[in-house]
Amino acid sequence: MRQVPAQILDDASLEELESGRRLILIRGDRPLAEIVPLPKSAQDEGQNEREKERSRREAVERLKKIMAKGLDLGVVWKGRDELYDRD
Repeated sequence: MRQVPAQILDDASLEELESGRRLILIRGDRPLAEIVPLPKSAQDEGQNEREKERSRREAVERLKKIMAKGLDLGVVWKGRDELYDRD
């Protein structure tokens, strides 16, 4: 579905949409389309998705920093043979 920029609508029309009213686009004297505001849940969902994506990106950046620095586990690795060394 093609998306149309909000700049084609004036502020009063956008305010009507925000308040929940539907608008009919006309050309000449013929109705062309109906603009229907999204339900509040769909508007919130879009915001939540953007917030989740931002959180994911921040988490990835934190992990990259940890991986670049390295993580001290308190164990000194002497090699594979140490695993099989028996007393």
